[in-house]
Amino acid sequence: MFSNFSQHHGAPDLVPAAVDLSAATDLSAALRFEPGPRLDALLTTKEVADYFKVTTRTVTNWRERGVLPFIRVCGVVRFKAEDVGRLVERRRVVTSGRP
Repeated sequence: MFSNFSQHHGAPDLVPAAVDLSAATDLSAALRFEPGPRLDALLTTKEVADYFKVTTRTVTNWRERGVLPFIRVCGVVRFKAEDVGRLVERRRVVTSGRP
């Protein structure tokens, strides 16, 4: 994969002879934007409020009551998107479809 650059210049083999771009389409698909928060993302109070279409005070209440776990990063409150997703699943109401 690497050229014989070091043989001619006395440097280590660090120059690729050819670049394989076949994996580029896989990488492109992996990096494609999808709506909704990433599961490993840290969200602000405002971002969580916007997601649920509630006020930031409501999100703060959820945090204070233990409804939504949070972390502090350098003294600033953040929410894991994964925890927000769990809250959605816990609050989801499934009906039987019968009147």
